[in-house]
Order: sequence, then structure tokens, then C-alpha cells
Amino acid sequence: MKRVERVTRVTFINVLSYIGWPAAFVYFISMVVVPWVEGNGDWQYVQNVWDRWQALNVGMLALVSSLVALNVSFLTSERVRGQNFRAAKAFLPEALSELSTYFKTCATVLNEAWDLEGTGKLQIKSRRLPDGYKEIFAQCIKYSEPDIENYLSKILVKLQIHDARMGDFIPNYNDDRYIGPHAYNLITYYYRLAELQIMIDNLFGFARGREEFTPLELSWDRFDDAYAQLDVFLEEKTIENDSLTEFTKRALERGQD
Repeated sequence: MKRVERVTRVTFINVLSYIGWPAAFVYFISMVVVPWVEGNGDWQYVQNVWDRWQALNVGMLALVSSLVALNVSFLTSERVRGQNFRAAKAFLPEALSELSTYFKTCATVLNEAWDLEGTGKLQIKSRRLPDGYKEIFAQCIKYSEPDIENYLSKILVKLQIHDARMGDFIPNYNDDRYIGPHAYNLITYYYRLAELQIMIDNLFGFARGREEFTPLELSWDRFDDAYAQLDVFLEEKTIENDSLTEFTKRALERGQD
């Protein structure tokens, strides 16, 4: 809601300034410069012109005062927003590191499930999504620019989907009545996990203040690096007529999101 209010306010101020300042400039030329030139510098003549247009003068002075006040207020609020964002951003590297550790745990679970092929129980009994990132992401989203806000929001959505998928995976897998996921499903899980790792990696430089935020461009090299970080060995993730490598390349060709 606050983000919508801010966008609405910015739009309103921009439109008002776009109309108001040119109008104020025309008013200044018409009400100050022209009378002074036409009256050959006669102060009495200029005063008479102002007196005849008194209502317009009052209105224009009110308009200019409002424009100045709105712009000062907006600049002040933007300065405060920037300060709040920098404060929240200072904790972002810690949150990203926690998520990277969590992804590594998830990859370990998937690797074990892949090796077991549904014939045994997982050694890892639980996995826990860290809580610290939530407040940090919320604060960054609240005070960030739209491009960063959208990026962080997309991470949260994908993370929730992934965590929901993994939430029942471990206890269900260890249930004797449970039929483990097919290798094709595990390949999809690997892909989505690597995608999250890439999105997190893309933020580290920005979070540490070393570079500007850049939109994410998925590529095979990025996925290859992400799989390596997660200890997912591509040469082992092969099934009949398919593999994790081929699945990833097909998804990139389709522009899968």
C-alpha cells in the first residue's frame, strides 16, 4: 500500500510540476517583464497592471508556493527513504549467506534422494528455512526502488514455492508407504534450486556496495556455476533419454521462468 501511495505521489508531483513551472514562467514574463518594457520602466504603470490582475497574482503565488512545498517535502521523504534503505541493505549480505547455506542443505537432500532412488531413508531428518531473511527482505522491499523491489519479491515467491515443495519431501520420503519422486521430478527440483542460487548470487555485489544492481540474465554458465556451488555433479544427474544438463539448456532456450 505504501509503495502504491509513493508511486501515486511521485506521479502527481511530476504532473503538477510539468504543468505548473512552465505556467509560472509564462506568468513571470507576462506580469513582470512585459509590463516593465511596455511602461518604459514606469513603476506606476507596472503597479496598475498588477492591480488589475490581482486575483491571478494571488493564484499564481499560491501555485508557486505549493510547488515549492511539494518538491521540498518529496525530496525530504526521498532522503529519508534512501537512508532507511541503506540501513536495511546493510543486513542483506547476512540474509543472502543464510539462504545460500539453506540451498546447500536442500541440494544435499536432493543428492541423497537421487542416490537412494527410492530404496532407502534419508539421513537428513529435517531442513529449516532461516527466518532472519524475512524482515530484511521486507525492509528492503519497503524502501527500495521498483526494480529492486520486484526482484526481491520474485525471490520471495520462488523461495516460498521451493520451501513448500521441500516441506513435505523429507518426512514423506522416510515414510515406508511413500513412493519417492521420479528422477524427472528431482531434475526439476535441481533446476529451481539452482535458479534461486543464481538470483541470490546476483545480489551479493550490490548488497555489499561494490556494484550497482543489474537485472538478472540467466545463462548456462550461471547454472553451471550454481550447480558447482551446490555440489550437484552434472555428469551424475543423467537418466534415460535425458539429463540435468539437457533439461537446463532446454529451459534456457524456452526462456522458462
